[in-house]
Amino acid sequence: MASSPKLEAELIDRLRRARLLLCTVESCTGGLLAHRLTEIAGASDVFWGGIVAYDNAAKETIVGVSAELLRNHGAVSPETARELARLAATKIAPREGWQAVGLSTTGIAGPSGGTPAKPVGLCHVGLALPRLSPVSREIRITPPLTRSENKERFANLALELLLEALSE
Repeated sequence: MASSPKLEAELIDRLRRARLLLCTVESCTGGLLAHRLTEIAGASDVFWGGIVAYDNAAKETIVGVSAELLRNHGAVSPETARELARLAATKIAPREGWQAVGLSTTGIAGPSGGTPAKPVGLCHVGLALPRLSPVSREIRITPPLTRSENKERFANLALELLLEALSE
């Protein structure tokens, strides 16, 4: 599933109009969100930056996720996705009149690493918007696709979730 720059361009435009700065924290997408957004001219107006926190130790030390949350729910969980997004938003020091948004991905791209409870093709996307509790959305790609295709689908879900939230 190839990405369409139209989605990213629309997101950047909506973020700009809403005066929102975006920070991403990516695990299973490995920087794909940041890459896709920065392919669009003008992304620097609204994209503050991204963190790739692949290992749990990075999620703890760089992002600030508690070891207890990871122990109790695992890295691939709605709880972790929401916390990653919430913490992403706290990393931003917004410009005057702007607010912070956090977007996260955590999942299992494959082809290995899955379990019956958390199979390859599972991803949780977290979103933290100003003055709202963080939310998460799950995707399960069955049967799972290739690693690259799973990552693309995960990134699409994340960008679509953000666009949907900005449309409300």
